[in-house]
Amino acid sequence: MKDLIIQALDEAYDFLEKNVPQTKKRNCTFVIDIEGKTPYEIISFMKENNIPENAKINCYIHNDEYIESCLEYIIDIPTTEKDIVNYKRNNFDVIAFKIVYQLLTKNGYKRIKYKSPFEYFNLSYEFTKKGNQIYDLYLIKKDFDKLVEYYSLNFEKIM
Repeated sequence: MKDLIIQALDEAYDFLEKNVPQTKKRNCTFVIDIEGKTPYEIISFMKENNIPENAKINCYIHNDEYIESCLEYIIDIPTTEKDIVNYKRNNFDVIAFKIVYQLLTKNGYKRIKYKSPFEYFNLSYEFTKKGNQIYDLYLIKKDFDKLVEYYSLNFEKIM
């Protein structure tokens, strides 16, 4: 079982690596005074400031008296190293479980209800502590025994 779980986690990590987003969306707001301006002047202003054509004009009222006009739009910006790590950390466990499930069931295991709900609760509680997430146990700590213990609560060999 351990070899299959390690193989599945390797596949999950490879899948995750290939699917990490390279960009993220950023909301941009550009304050502009549109009072007395023609649509052509607004379009010219947008071109001069590299504001995309799909920008929306919104108005916000401040203190019931002052109205602020804004051009709002969304752009793609590159993901940072921190974004990439957060994406991997937040998505690894779901992808890993799916691939572990597929590989184990293909190799003579079946999904079961927890052998012991109390044991599962205690082990799950350990995983919620900082540094004991599946991502950390696999990639940083390489604690495959703990991972096998965790997954073995959900699967057993068909006799």
